[in-house]
Formats: sequence, structure tokens, C-alpha cells
Amino acid sequence: MPKYSYHYLLAASALFFSACTPSAARVLPERNTETDTKIIQNEQEYLDQAVLKQSTASLEYSLKETDPLKLITCDREDITVTTEDHLDLSSAGEQEITYVLHFNDSEREVKKVFQIKDTKAPDIRLNEQERTIEYGENYDPYANIVSVSDPVDGDLKRAEGEESAGVYRIEGNVDSSQPGTYELKVIAADRNGNESTDTFRVTVREAPAPEPVQAAAPAVPTHDYIANANTGKFHIPSCSSVNQMKESNKVYYYDVTRDDMIAWGYDPCGRCHP
Repeated sequence: MPKYSYHYLLAASALFFSACTPSAARVLPERNTETDTKIIQNEQEYLDQAVLKQSTASLEYSLKETDPLKLITCDREDITVTTEDHLDLSSAGEQEITYVLHFNDSEREVKKVFQIKDTKAPDIRLNEQERTIEYGENYDPYANIVSVSDPVDGDLKRAEGEESAGVYRIEGNVDSSQPGTYELKVIAADRNGNESTDTFRVTVREAPAPEPVQAAAPAVPTHDYIANANTGKFHIPSCSSVNQMKESNKVYYYDVTRDDMIAWGYDPCGRCHP
């Protein structure tokens, strides 16, 4: 059996009894409240010194979803930033987001304001910029509009009454009974008041010249005539030559013209000159 010194055995025994002593019986060092307070104060001071920067303070009005955490950066990488707020880009105006900075057990709130701005005006599309119509033609200027739409609000409707937002209308009119050129303006406004305009012209032709009215040919007077079948002459009934004709040679014509008689092969009498 090996031999150990007295001092060695004494030290080993002490170590054995120390290891076997229950933990509840050990005497732990007391917490230093003042030290803990200083640690917390230092953490809070560290948070207070952190700078939260916005990548932009102005956002375009749209239907897109945007994560507010992607719009800020913290100058200290060991600080975690969270938020429970959301940005609504479909609502123009000022929106406030509350961010929370976390470092160990300490927190700090930082508020940032974003402006949602609608900078895009409606788009107006027309069939044509110039149009010529006939005098008296029935013309509807709204038929020249293909579409009026906004990037976010979609298709705008035709204004009714005094509506001014989210609608379009035409200023001016065309009177097809008055020849000339008329300029019409299309005005469109989205929900947030952005306005755009476009113009087109309509020309009304001159009224067609009236067709000339031909004067009616003067009426040719008609008469009653008595022709001589033997001599081929025609006479007015009161001619003295009629009394000298045989009754069998007389041919009676009623309500005919002188030209008719000549066309039928008769010659006018040299006495009565019918």
C-alpha cells in the first residue's frame, strides 16, 4: 500500500466532504442590485443612442403591399427592430409606423411618418383628334372617347351632375346646324384630385347648296280646230273657210295645240292663222 503524507490525506478528505455537501447548504454570493441597475441603464442608453433611418419618407400611391421593416435601417447590427403596424399604400396621406428596438431585455419605441402620395394622373385615350361631320348630322362627342383610366383607381366613369373626383367629362359642345370648327376638352380626375386633359376638334361642313329649281315650261294654249280632210288645212271654228267646206270633209279636234295639228300633218290656214 502506498504511503501518503499527512498533509496530502488531510487535503483529500477536505475535498471529499466539500463535494458531498448538498447544494442547498452552499452559501451563494448575494446579487448586487446596484450593479444590475447599472447594466439595465447601460442597455437603455445604448438603445437611446441607436439611430433608426428611413430609406424614404415618401411612397407612391398604389395597390402594392410593402413591409415597413424594409423601409428602415438601424445603425447598430446587434439591435433587433420589429413593428406590428402596416402601411396602406392605397390610402393617400400621412401614415405613422411605430417601430420597437430590442436589445437584450430592453426596448425603445421609435415613430416614423410616411407620406403616401398619388402623383400619377389618369390616362385619356381618344379615337381621333380631328373629325369632320356633315351639316345637320347627329353627333355624340362622348363616342370619341376610347377609355379613361387611372393606374390605381381603374376605369373612371362619366360624370353625372356635380361630381369632380373619380370621373371624366367633356367641356364644350357641337352644333351641327352651325358650320364651323368646335374644340372640345376632355377632363379626367382621379380619387385624389390628380387631373389630366386632352382636346379634339370637330368641324361641321357648310350646308349643301340647294338644287336649282327649273322653271316650269310655259303652258302651251290649247284650242278647238276643224281640219279639212281634202285640203289638209286646219282652221279655227270661226274661220270663213269652214263655212265653204263640205261637211264630209270636216274633221273636228278639241283641246289640242297648234303644234299637235302640225305634227299630225295639217297645215295652218292662211286666212285665220290658227
